[in-house]
Amino acid sequence: MGDQKPVLQVQLNVDDIMKETVTLIKAVREEIEIVSNAVNLHMNESIDGAIRNVAKIVGDVETITKNMAITTNAFYQPVLLFMSLLILVLLLLSILLFCMLRTRREYKKQPIKLKFRKRRGRTATRRVPEHTSTETINEEAQPPGYGTTAKRKNDTLV
Repeated sequence: MGDQKPVLQVQLNVDDIMKETVTLIKAVREEIEIVSNAVNLHMNESIDGAIRNVAKIVGDVETITKNMAITTNAFYQPVLLFMSLLILVLLLLSILLFCMLRTRREYKKQPIKLKFRKRRGRTATRRVPEHTSTETINEEAQPPGYGTTAKRKNDTLV
């Protein structure tokens, strides 16, 4: 039993492989030609053709928006929509201006006056809480913190 080397036998049919390779190359070439023809068509197209294509797209979009507007009863022209929004904003601003001028006129007729009174030489008046009426307050029963006399020399009554 000597040295036996592994033997590998391969039987190739070169003719079939060559035929399949040629058909594959032809198919790839046809696909590349289709793509290159489409690219050439668009690359060699003139500016007029491009403008026509853009005009077609704009016309299609306009038709779609008109149809949507007819079915939904809404605006289909952006100019009308923009103008309606502009009129709405101007109307709101005019209402705001009217309210501001009205309140200014009321303040001119009846301004808010801050009265600063000098307390020297006068008798101090009693501070009445807002939640009580003046008929029910007597001199002896005053709520805490509502005294009529100053606690210190520099304190002033409000």
